Amino acid sequence: MLSILSGMALYYPEYSTTFNATILALGAIAGFVASFEGIRKADELWIHERTIFYELSDLQRELQYRLLSRENNDDVLDDIFSRFQTILTNSGEKWSGGIVRAKERLSSPSTDD
Repeated sequence: MLSILSGMALYYPEYSTTFNATILALGAIAGFVASFEGIRKADELWIHERTIFYELSDLQRELQYRLLSRENNDDVLDDIFSRFQTILTNSGEKWSGGIVRAKERLSSPSTDD
């Protein structure tokens, strides 16, 4: 988009000031969006969420298999519930311990003197 505007500024010199101002504004917006995306860490969040989703999907498949295999249902449910709680606890700790704190570190100014 910026390349097209730059070319138009050369092709229509009478509007070059307008095109250059537009290029500057779009460049600033793109820079802001890129820095905001870096703070949000969407890629880490996506990986974290997908990992938890796959762990829970595996747990669901195992539960279905074990219930159909006629194991003692009380023992199966206790084991699966315990593992379910472990997955959710670890997920919460990783979220608050890694991703959120890293976001806070990046978004707040350093007070080290």
